[in-house]
Amino acid sequence: MLLVFVPEQSNKPVHRRGKSIDESWIRSGGTTRKASRQEIGGLMLNSQTPRWENLRASNLLYEQDVFALLDLSAIANLLQRPLPVAESELLRWLADESMVTPDGGGYYITNFGVIAAARNLDRFDTLKRKRVRVIRYRGKNKVETIDSQPTYLPVNHLWVNLAGLTSGILIVWLVIRYFSHVIEIISQRFTRTSTVERNRKTDIRQISVHLPNSQQRYDPRKYFKPEKGIFFGLDERKRPVYVSWDKWRRSHIEVVGTTGSGKGVAAGVLLTQAVANGEAVVVLDPKNDEFLPHVMYQAAQAAGVPYVFIDLLADNPQWNPLQNKSAREIEELFGAGFSLGEKGTDADFYRLDDRRAARVLATILPIPRPTLTEAYRLLATQEPAIAESGKKFAFDLEELSMIPATRTNVGVDLAQLIHAGAVIYVRGSMRNPSTLKLQRIFVLSVMQHIEARNRESARHVCLFMDEFKYLVSRPALEAMGAIRDKRAHVIIAHQSLGDLRDGPADLDPESVVASVNENCAIKMAYSVKDLDTADWLARMSGQILVDDEIRQVKTNIGLAETRENHRSLRQAERSLINTNMLQALPERCAVLYGAGLAQFFFTAPIAVTKTTAAITPFRFEASSLNSAEESHSDTGHAQTLGRTLLDVD
Repeated sequence: MLLVFVPEQSNKPVHRRGKSIDESWIRSGGTTRKASRQEIGGLMLNSQTPRWENLRASNLLYEQDVFALLDLSAIANLLQRPLPVAESELLRWLADESMVTPDGGGYYITNFGVIAAARNLDRFDTLKRKRVRVIRYRGKNKVETIDSQPTYLPVNHLWVNLAGLTSGILIVWLVIRYFSHVIEIISQRFTRTSTVERNRKTDIRQISVHLPNSQQRYDPRKYFKPEKGIFFGLDERKRPVYVSWDKWRRSHIEVVGTTGSGKGVAAGVLLTQAVANGEAVVVLDPKNDEFLPHVMYQAAQAAGVPYVFIDLLADNPQWNPLQNKSAREIEELFGAGFSLGEKGTDADFYRLDDRRAARVLATILPIPRPTLTEAYRLLATQEPAIAESGKKFAFDLEELSMIPATRTNVGVDLAQLIHAGAVIYVRGSMRNPSTLKLQRIFVLSVMQHIEARNRESARHVCLFMDEFKYLVSRPALEAMGAIRDKRAHVIIAHQSLGDLRDGPADLDPESVVASVNENCAIKMAYSVKDLDTADWLARMSGQILVDDEIRQVKTNIGLAETRENHRSLRQAERSLINTNMLQALPERCAVLYGAGLAQFFFTAPIAVTKTTAAITPFRFEASSLNSAEESHSDTGHAQTLGRTLLDVD
């Protein structure tokens, strides 16, 4: 129930707010009733606007509250007469002076009472921001002013207040201008973003939020569990990453990364497990890795298989490239080592004689196959015309025959070692021209053995080629695509796409890149600095949907731009692992491609003790070298003839 009290009004009608004047009420004789139209008209004609001084400035107050808010002693001093002592008489006097208005057993203090005697204007809501201004006029009208003075501000102190006001405004302006961004940073840090927002594009300055945290080194051998597959490393949540043995053996693997990023560490972990699982492992190391031969020696000892270290730079004979090779295979070896393939240029015409010399020599070599030195002498003595026309081939063959590691008739038997599941470690060179040729011949020789054997009962072979650009040749590149279904696969390590393009002259750079990328189903990428390589790896990881943020800014009163409280999101795309991530990968962190979605994982080296046996070149009995030494002692004439063949009139 709502009770509305309508006080008696003799000078104006009372009506409800929002209603028309017809809805007016009057109260007289203790009765409230609706006014007639004649009464409303009469009240409106006689209505008077109340003076401001008589308006109520307070709520309905008790007697003691009135005396608490008004300072009547000041009024007595101004009037210079005593005021009534009794409270009832004093209240009646205040009412007569229009300072208070009695109503219903209480009192309202008027605006005049507040201005005249209030102890504190701030206690009255309607007047707390107002002050009294005293104006004296000459005479009884307001034509001529004697003086005027605000009661709240002496004129002689005006400049002090103006200075304070100006300083305050300036301080507020400076705070808004130079500290608004601090407030933005704090508010942004504590703002909870929407859960429907997807991944964002990366910022290289804040790339760490998109990358896994660095992990401490661990012992990878604790995670070697053949029943689960081959162990690659630990993911960003420190869970082991396995690839099934079937996929491992059906796939070529490509390892990319800058120098010292961890390619050799990853190879050591993978090859150790391959040896333990019965695979024959062949490692070609042109850069002379410090730890990998010791890791492979340890793996061979643990698996109980032979370990053979071939040093192509050593002085003792170790391997005969022609041993147990057919004429066709020998011709292929010479073509790979001496880059006799066609280049698509005018120089191809002059290389016809070199290829013919290689073909003729392959057919006239006796069985058992001689050393390279004997083969060179045989070409020079039995086919001088062929040697004369194929000068470049003759010179390359002579250069190859001068390598001490090849001066043996019966060297390391690659076929037998592969059949026995041995670990064959070959150390080569990245600078010596003749050794570079011999390395390419060795790679193709291994692939020929793999292709020639019975694939049904053959042992699986894993061939690791580090610094691939020093080992690649056209025949080897073509054979790499064919040996996968012959129970063999390769691991290729290089630093960038530029390495793949920097191959022998008879290879098209782009075809090498395309062949390697297409044949290698599994890829591992450590940190790369080459932009082309990083972009290629990023595109290979696939595209994901992300949200681009659009912000609105405004200029505040401090002339500083601030972000508004709302933002917009729009759909965009980026690579799952983009170039920023690939260039800033943590230490020992790599990206694995080809085993589901691209994912981060961490590798760790296998603890190993260095031993001399791991880097001691294989040696044969002296009796097996007699024929090689005798042939070497008779090469003086052949070398002279070779130099004669290169003399052009």
